[in-house]
Amino acid sequence: MPTQEDDAGITLYALKSRFQGRLRPLVTRLAAAGVTANQVTIGAARGLVLLAALIAWQVGVSPGILVLLAL
Repeated sequence: MPTQEDDAGITLYALKSRFQGRLRPLVTRLAAAGVTANQVTIGAARGLVLLAALIAWQVGVSPGILVLLAL
């Protein structure tokens, strides 16, 4: 009898575990360099804003439209 994992191929828990395992060395290096969780969050937010602006520019949409979508 097939299990749920056989039907789905891989579980979300397995993906999460693998992702955390691959992320752990980077997190360790960032912590050793004195980078805080807040700095990581701010950096990610800035990166997402830049990515949204780039996508808007490529599509030819005003970046202000993307700001309205976030509200």
